[in-house]
Parts: sequence; structure tokens; C-alpha cells
Amino acid sequence: MSSIVSGAVAARGAVERSLRGGRVDVKGRLFEAALLGALLLSLLVLLVLLYEVFSGGVSVLVERGGGFLQGSLSPLPETAGVRQGIQGSFLLMLFVVVL
Repeated sequence: MSSIVSGAVAARGAVERSLRGGRVDVKGRLFEAALLGALLLSLLVLLVLLYEVFSGGVSVLVERGGGFLQGSLSPLPETAGVRQGIQGSFLLMLFVVVL
């Protein structure tokens, strides 16, 4: 039994030495940098899109106020609202949570 334990300890030590080797994993670091760059680029695109949406939507909210949020579907853009879309989104979220 002691030979099994000593073998396990030796194997653990060998794995630790292998993992902690003094070499730098260049490929791994480059991959991490590429992932970080992709993440930052995606966040930048998201921020630009959010800015575009909010800067274009502020005028509608200022002009129409709460009527835009409480209005229902309409063929006329001046009277159309987003209430039904918001309700449908919340119902869909509730359905997903229940599942």
C-alpha cells in the first residue's frame, strides 16, 4: 500500500514540475491576447451601436413622451408604440424561466 502512495506522490510531483516549468507559453499568451483583443473590439462595437440607438431615440422620447412606450401597434409611425413588443418580450422571458 505504501508503494501506491509513494507512486502517487511521485507522479504528483512530476506533474507539478512539468506544469511549473520555467518556460513561457508563447502560443498560449498570443491566444490570450487575441481573445482579449476580440473581446475589447466587440465591446467597442456594442458601445457604438448603443450610442447610435440612444442618440437617435432620444428625440422620439422627448417628442412623444410616454405615448411611445404605452402605444400599441399602428400603421402610422406617428402613433405607433412599443407596448406590445415589450409585453411579448417579458412573456417570452417568463416562459424561458419556467422551462
